[in-house]
Amino acid sequence: MRNETLKRVTELLSGLTEQQLEAVESYIKDAVLPDGGEKNSEPSIVPQADRSYGIIEVDRSQKPKYPKWMKELKHPELESQGPSRYSLSGLDWFKHPEQTHGKGVSLQAVYDFLVVHNMLERCLTLLDGEAIKKISIEEYMKLSRGQDLFLWGTSYTHTDTQSDVAYLTEENGRVHIRWKNFNVKVDGNSVCLMHPDKKDE
Repeated sequence: MRNETLKRVTELLSGLTEQQLEAVESYIKDAVLPDGGEKNSEPSIVPQADRSYGIIEVDRSQKPKYPKWMKELKHPELESQGPSRYSLSGLDWFKHPEQTHGKGVSLQAVYDFLVVHNMLERCLTLLDGEAIKKISIEEYMKLSRGQDLFLWGTSYTHTDTQSDVAYLTEENGRVHIRWKNFNVKVDGNSVCLMHPDKKDE
């Protein structure tokens, strides 16, 4: 049965144009996890493709430049965590399950998911963002692939009920550090940058 199905799929694909094949490939990537399993509510960590670029050095003893309106860091213990030297190509990407389903999701939901699954400590911080901002735009585009890169290791409150998170974005050929409120919804064009799980090393 499996061989017959594969044969039929091959026949169907052979008749598609290059543009149609790209659309099918994109759909498959969005619909199936890297290990080929069905989508579920478990964390979906996607290692980047096997590329070597962008060695980053971070001085963890320094303090980053926080917004003037910041009231309090949500996780000050994370600000100095992380390696002092690493390759951008070795970072993992994370998207909330709703994002992988093609739906929008609030940043509050993303934050809650990271906390519940003990993933927050792996997330890059504002210090990482300041270091990444210094690389060439060509290297940055290899890393971002046109998506906003969230630095969930750094978030803060600016009122009793409002919180923001740092992220990297490209605008007019330059890399910027911006902040978004937890109430904002994001789609599949944003990812969380994470250091690899030490258990997998």
